[in-house]
Amino acid sequence: MPRIMTQELLLQQQQTPMTTTKAVKEEAVRRAYLRTDADFSTSSAGGACCVTTLLREGRLVVSNACDCRAVLCRAGKANPLTSDHRVSCEDERRRIESQGGFVVDCRGTWRVQGSLAVSRGISDGHLKPWVLAEPDTTTLPVDASCEFLVLASDGLWDKVDAQEAVDVARPLCCTGSQQLPPRPAGGWSSWRRPEAPPTISPSSLSVYRR
Repeated sequence: MPRIMTQELLLQQQQTPMTTTKAVKEEAVRRAYLRTDADFSTSSAGGACCVTTLLREGRLVVSNACDCRAVLCRAGKANPLTSDHRVSCEDERRRIESQGGFVVDCRGTWRVQGSLAVSRGISDGHLKPWVLAEPDTTTLPVDASCEFLVLASDGLWDKVDAQEAVDVARPLCCTGSQQLPPRPAGGWSSWRRPEAPPTISPSSLSVYRR
């Protein structure tokens, strides 16, 4: 994805030199998602969720397809930057049904074609055209109050809310400490008790600081 996004960004800048920078970046990201989806769909029967950030010229372009999330810590406060793409969302269900697909409630979870609970993502070729790779994208300025980003999959967000993730990561990002802070009461201790095995894959969480 990073390589394709770089290629698309350069291509968009060459083709539309008079277009606003924001539009160029967002179109480059969109095309990178679609190209990545096409590449995976020809070689894999599975699928993947995706969340990306592009930082250029003091502006942050945040995109996602599926239920991975991006959270910005701004002066200690969590600012969610993405929305989940789930079949449970009414707009997504209507889109799927308008394209000839169907959604069913499987034991309390809405699923497209009775299979997948998310409505967007990379690949899942057997569920095209209902599962899209088209991302939602937002662009925002970066200033001195922006401390770090948390990018993670549902493996984290099913257990921890945005502010809790920020509270845990902030001491590490802002002080350079290598020691985890004490576990706060509530959700954090509930998913990472000392006697319990880890419940979050290391690959599901990335933290980026300024």
